[in-house]
Amino acid sequence: MPGSRHRPCDVLVVNATIFTADAENRVIADGAVAIADGRLVAVGTSASVSANVKARRTIDARGGCLHPGFIDSHIHVSQYTARSVLPAMDRATAAGRPTAMGHWKQHLTPEDEHASALLTGMEMVRAGFTGFVDPGTVLSTDAVADAVQQLGLRAWLTDPYVGDRAAFLAENFPDFFGGSFLDVWSADLDGALKRLSGELHRNTDPDATVRGFIGIYGEGTDSFELHAAALQLAEDNDVAFQKHLGYAPRTLAFLEREAGKPALAALAERNLLSGRVTLTHLNACTPADLQILSDTGVGLNWCPYGQLSMIGKDAARGRMASADRAGTSVALATDIPRAFNFGDLAKLGWVCGLASGDPVSAEQLFRMLTINGARNIGAAKELGSIEPGKRADIVLRAPDQTTELGADRFLETVVLGGAAPVDHVLVNGRMIVEDGEFTGVDPESIHRVATRSVRRLLSQIGLR
Repeated sequence: MPGSRHRPCDVLVVNATIFTADAENRVIADGAVAIADGRLVAVGTSASVSANVKARRTIDARGGCLHPGFIDSHIHVSQYTARSVLPAMDRATAAGRPTAMGHWKQHLTPEDEHASALLTGMEMVRAGFTGFVDPGTVLSTDAVADAVQQLGLRAWLTDPYVGDRAAFLAENFPDFFGGSFLDVWSADLDGALKRLSGELHRNTDPDATVRGFIGIYGEGTDSFELHAAALQLAEDNDVAFQKHLGYAPRTLAFLEREAGKPALAALAERNLLSGRVTLTHLNACTPADLQILSDTGVGLNWCPYGQLSMIGKDAARGRMASADRAGTSVALATDIPRAFNFGDLAKLGWVCGLASGDPVSAEQLFRMLTINGARNIGAAKELGSIEPGKRADIVLRAPDQTTELGADRFLETVVLGGAAPVDHVLVNGRMIVEDGEFTGVDPESIHRVATRSVRRLLSQIGLR
């Protein structure tokens, strides 16, 4: 029968410039992808893919860039609405009314976290992101999960404020605390152990877009015993384990004095590092650290804004591009976008690499936003690249960007054009942006609710 050799599919995208992020990290000119049941079923040239599928719907990309949805590997999603509040906190503190992020966080309600997550997710999608990882700073994880599902995004959540030495963080980073914020933390090792694994129930459905992992939050807030227990839980449940390490060089110096050797060496000696572990920050990275990372397979989440801040304060020396070249999976992350937007993240990484004396290429930055982000959260088998069999989390950019001139496609697309508007966005094969418009949410309503949340919180902490 005519057409019997054609495989049915839900969506066919043709005439795209495809950035695959696969092992070859190819750019396919005049490329096409076919999607069926939420997965990519064919990737190749427009001619070859079109000849073998029969699509219910065809999208003409008109030469626009198509790439895997970016993953923000470390963002405090419920604090996004506080991004412009810090100057007011500084002014209040200077006037004799000490005010810090802890005051803000202690007053967050589920409604506030829901509003912040909606606003965060909306802005992420507009910049080409389809997923994010919160490191354990969401108090009402169900509220954030609901916002993520409402948007049609993908997210990974873990238990809030797990640590058995939170007082250490409060002493060394008082700008993170204030009011009764310390009370939301686990008080000791037993309390921390009871919190761990509370989000893993989300992993029972293999098609779920909100999933759980094991995380320890804070800087120097966990003992070796807690780290070991968390890693074992991650092993037992086949999920990722992430923790902070080395946000500030002075913290690494303290941990070195405590352990009698550098922090990474102390963890490696105790067999607490493996390919299941991802460390966030490591803003002071030595050549010896690079070797340990390479030997153990540990991933790194790189937050360029935080690293630049530490370069100015503590003379941090990051070596993220070198770590990536040595085989470490380095992923890009926002942390809290205090002075930039999501579309600027790769630009910030580019500048931070130069400032650190360790320049990073645009191609490296692209991998950090895609396949490396998936690896660091344990999702590389399903996400992070455009290959048959993987989940259809894809972004199609508008084709008329002035930054795309055809000389260096990675530089033009990721660094220069990172904030270019999205034309279509699919997550799990579901269209969440179509012709530049959200399909399931009202952006104006999201902004209004977030604004009301911010005003109420400002009043509660005496800044309005």
